[in-house]
Amino acid sequence: MAQPHSFRTSEFVLSAGAALFGVGLAVFGALHGRDLLTIAGTALAGLTSIGYSHSRGTAKGRGFRPPPSSIVILLALLPALGLAQVPTFQRVRLCDATSNSAANCAKVDASGNVSITGSISAGGGVVDTNNSSTATLGAGGVFTGTSTDVTNYPSLVLYVYSDVNSATGGVSVQFSSDGTHWDETASTTFTTGGTAFTDPLAVRGHYYRIVYTNGGSIQGVFRLQTVLKSASSTGDVLELSDTPVTTSHGQLTQSVPMAKNAATSVFVRAEAAGSADAVANPTNVVESGALLFGYNGATWDRLRSSTANGVQVDVTRLASGTTASAIDTGTCTNTNAVTSVTVLASNSSRTAATVLNAGTANVYVKLGSTATSSNPPLAPGQSLTIDGTKVYTGTIDALSSSGTQAVCTYSW
Repeated sequence: MAQPHSFRTSEFVLSAGAALFGVGLAVFGALHGRDLLTIAGTALAGLTSIGYSHSRGTAKGRGFRPPPSSIVILLALLPALGLAQVPTFQRVRLCDATSNSAANCAKVDASGNVSITGSISAGGGVVDTNNSSTATLGAGGVFTGTSTDVTNYPSLVLYVYSDVNSATGGVSVQFSSDGTHWDETASTTFTTGGTAFTDPLAVRGHYYRIVYTNGGSIQGVFRLQTVLKSASSTGDVLELSDTPVTTSHGQLTQSVPMAKNAATSVFVRAEAAGSADAVANPTNVVESGALLFGYNGATWDRLRSSTANGVQVDVTRLASGTTASAIDTGTCTNTNAVTSVTVLASNSSRTAATVLNAGTANVYVKLGSTATSSNPPLAPGQSLTIDGTKVYTGTIDALSSSGTQAVCTYSW
């Protein structure tokens, strides 16, 4: 007697559903690194298929036979196998750039230790063939590199060698935000001298390219290479002969000075009042020495000093080529209280002068013509000396406050 159709359909649906569930479980485990789930899913799919075949082959009209008890037990154990757990790891393979075979990958032992054959290089780089060339250029020839994405490289090093000079500003590193508009440029000039020119630069845009313009001579040798670095640069590195300009890039640093006394090295502290007047000697400053030099017209000589007087200055000598000679060794002129009298005539060669009141009453002195009582007075025995770097060379007049008074003058 044939089985009822409903039993055959239920048997097929149940077996097929269990098999599909096992396949999905195996795929889930494989994708998320859950080996136990992968094994369980594969086993469930396989056992379900076997159970369905066994049921079909042995029923022979005796009714529906459910899957074997092992399948039911496996289904009950699935939560314990970790189906409901969130994966906590993923498999990652660290290999070199040429092959992902086991021989070229990092190895992890049973304790979780990673071993690597060879060496790890931090801050390495790659040669950018898009912006490297050895093809020689003619007079005024130009090499233009290809736009290259440098978002993964914070810096680059440019290497240039040629047997002739480039054009002025002919070594150009150009940066762009879109690979089309080259808005940022760092330029310099290559001058041949038997040595190569290297220029480390910080990357300044999404894309870059090298443009090299040759000078007026045909190249016999040309080597241009660009290395993209995976480590950042501290700024534009200039040769000692180069002059930094306002567009040069650099790194801001802060220095902490130290000084060594007889025993240890100590930090140098700043004294708030160290640069003010009338304060005690500062104790936390660096002692430094300097030599003072004086120029004698031909050579530089050290200036002498002494403990008592400091820097020694010979006040008896004048500058080379100048001779001190008296213009007026002493002339006395009588003044009166009515009319101003000239006591020293103007002289453009005058370097110094002294006016002495040799009388018994005040005398009014004016640097100029026509003295009056409003001018500064010289008391009897007082003198007025005129000297310095800018000496008055004009007329000097005097007026007595009362009676006749003698005024004596001396000039050089």
